Amino acid sequence: MSTLSFAALLFSFFGADTTFFYASGRSTGSYSLLNASYHFERLLSDELKIKVWGSEYTNWDSLSKQLYRDRDNLAGIEFEPNQWLILSTGLSGSRAKTEQTDGGWKSITNSTIGFLKSEVETDLLYSYYRLEYGNQKSASSYGGPLQWNINGQMYDEAFISVKVEACTLDFIHENTVNGGLSYRGDTIEITSARLKLLKGWGQGGGYVYLDRNRGYSEEQILGSQIWVRDTFRISPRIGVNLDASYDIDSTTNYTNDSLSKIEDEKELAVRLSYQPIDKTNLVLKFNTKGSSRDQVDRYFNEERRRYWFVGQVRHYFSRRPKQAVANYEGPYPYDPGYILFTQSLLLETIEKPDESNTSDRDVATENTNLTMNWNPTANLWTNFFFTHGNTRTHYFHPEEADESNLSKSANASLYICFDDSKYIDIYTSTSLQFTFTHYYTDSTENKADRTIDENATVTLFPVSQVQPGISFTWNRSENWKMVSGSLALTNKLDLITQRFSLAYVLVRKEEWWSSYTEKEWLRIAPFAGFRIQKAPQEETDIVEKSNLAGLDFKIRPWSYVSILGGFTFTRSDNEDPFQAYLTVNSSF
Repeated sequence: MSTLSFAALLFSFFGADTTFFYASGRSTGSYSLLNASYHFERLLSDELKIKVWGSEYTNWDSLSKQLYRDRDNLAGIEFEPNQWLILSTGLSGSRAKTEQTDGGWKSITNSTIGFLKSEVETDLLYSYYRLEYGNQKSASSYGGPLQWNINGQMYDEAFISVKVEACTLDFIHENTVNGGLSYRGDTIEITSARLKLLKGWGQGGGYVYLDRNRGYSEEQILGSQIWVRDTFRISPRIGVNLDASYDIDSTTNYTNDSLSKIEDEKELAVRLSYQPIDKTNLVLKFNTKGSSRDQVDRYFNEERRRYWFVGQVRHYFSRRPKQAVANYEGPYPYDPGYILFTQSLLLETIEKPDESNTSDRDVATENTNLTMNWNPTANLWTNFFFTHGNTRTHYFHPEEADESNLSKSANASLYICFDDSKYIDIYTSTSLQFTFTHYYTDSTENKADRTIDENATVTLFPVSQVQPGISFTWNRSENWKMVSGSLALTNKLDLITQRFSLAYVLVRKEEWWSSYTEKEWLRIAPFAGFRIQKAPQEETDIVEKSNLAGLDFKIRPWSYVSILGGFTFTRSDNEDPFQAYLTVNSSF
């Protein structure tokens, strides 16, 4: 496999031009791909600007003899006569082609679109309008001549927002036509200003919309929503948030009346926050939601009720003033960290009124989360994360009883970073993920999966010109299934990678905010190592080993240009012998 990526942002010597180019490619024995894009922009005057943009993607699969190519281009002019008005127009084109070089399947799609856009923004009014018009030409065949089909395309969207002291009124319009398919949507939305309510600030609003779809079927959707929100404090340490909303949507299908339906949803959410002591916050949340669907085809009728409870405690660690040293760069204080505990319970009931639909069920989900970010000193950073969840699904009808199950999952991870800044840098991470599914009626379907990841990186003398380093990675994945009445390991895969490196580093003083600091501008790091993949196969283990050697480098000739690159040689029977990459980034 070989990989090449290149990105550059350059300014020409004549005029105010901006050019951006990006290209990446990859090639293996079975496929090759290329992805490239460019952007050119020229400022002709303070009010007038021209833009040219394009991209191309090519993918060749040598096994199926299939070639896919997608190309897009755009050219436009932008005119900004004053601060509140922007006008732009242009032309875009695209071409997508898929073919099998052995004379099999072939498909080509070409489209050409012209566009006009305007944007107006004042203290009272904001408006946006875009119009696109063109055609799409497509054809496909399997070995024979292409049969071309031409579809006209039209798209327009408009947004108008009027802001007055009492409220904000928005008008939204969207219309799309592609041959015989069309969609049109219109929405009116109102949002009130913040009002004094219940010792706090309240707000309300709502919207009404009408959508129409024509093509394969013809349907119309009329919907609306109203909502209210209030935020207030009972005392300086106790705050309350209230949210309530009601939605109703009516769908009329003129092609198939059995798809016509009415849906509604009611929701209430309460959030209570309490600060019993400094640096400790307690949050309690309750949410209830009810929804229903009344469809002409009664089989799809449904009623749902959901209740969600959440409790959360967060405590911020503190540090004595003499330990509150500055961060690694800049005048920011070092964060000592926090601990966060969250417990949640979700209860949901799903009922199907039609007797022929037997998927009525209860779902209960419980989750426990613990996160701790602890930084005892300026050069030691730790993070611990643990989550455990249970989901119980119980079907009411005997026909679906086999689907009732209990699913458990757990995930734990620990990250430790030690930066001595002079002699050694150490970074380690360990994570364990476990899932288990138990079926109540048929335990032979029980299964479990476990994944273990360990990473460690050590760098010696991190501020010297020569920096030795070593890295180690171990990943294990396991699959367990029921065998003879108990869970047994049926699949295991170990992947171990180890690398040794020796980096040569140069630094220089650069301006940072209002002072100067040392920044790395050159890093050349040759490395060597190995990778082992081990999988059990009945009485023996299959072991595959690869030897690695290569070079990574980073160059910053100027503060605004960064070049990353490298290459790797691999000695293995199953991996590509050479890999390479290159990235160039610049910002002005």
